[in-house]
Amino acid sequence: MSDQELAQGWQQLLSSCRNRITELRKTPGELRSAIDTPIRIDTGKPQTNARLQGLLTLLSWAGILLGGLATVITALFTTGLAFQILLGITLVSLAYAVLEIIRNRAAAAPWYRDSVVATGCLLVANDNLFEPGDSLLPGGLLVTFDEQLNNDPEKLSALAQQLKEHGDSDGPTPLELREAVEFIEESVINVPTFTRCRLPRSFTGNDATFVVCLGFDQKAMPNGFLDRDLWPVFGRPDKDEAVVLLKQSD
Repeated sequence: MSDQELAQGWQQLLSSCRNRITELRKTPGELRSAIDTPIRIDTGKPQTNARLQGLLTLLSWAGILLGGLATVITALFTTGLAFQILLGITLVSLAYAVLEIIRNRAAAAPWYRDSVVATGCLLVANDNLFEPGDSLLPGGLLVTFDEQLNNDPEKLSALAQQLKEHGDSDGPTPLELREAVEFIEESVINVPTFTRCRLPRSFTGNDATFVVCLGFDQKAMPNGFLDRDLWPVFGRPDKDEAVVLLKQSD
């Protein structure tokens, strides 16, 4: 396939994705039903550490399940202090879980409103993503929201290849790419942060191209695994947060 044919085919795919998003936005709730939010959304406020937040959520659901079960069992024998303590734990856990649902839904509204279709090129991913499955696992994409680069997948792929080569090399990394290469190593591979790092205009020719840490959803992949480098994604251009893969068919 020639570069021109690749570009034309990719432009058609992006256009199809954008048309689908437009149609989904016509019916309230349809976009939420069709597309999940990314693991991390930038709310503009200081965010709790992602791992701590996840742990608290997990503990709240565990408190609901275990506390509820223990409360029922205890109620069969006594309604004294032990019962009241277990009932309190269950109610507090339930309240926290409900608050999280409300908070996440409120944070998602502007994300669904402002997100756009863009192009992502694979940089690095969890090894299990290269085998068929239905998991959600971390990795990194070179994502551009620049319209000109969106329409030039060959150039985007070349930029991604340069980043990967500098990351794999033992030699010195050019100063302009040092932050991005370190971000891939520290914030994508070592401890996924589900944030992004802007690449310099001197490298990309624009101010809207990023290394993005995201959760790769295998259910959004046509064959259930990473079998290609280029992916249509959905996200906000101006927020320090992840993006999501758009479901596509072969």
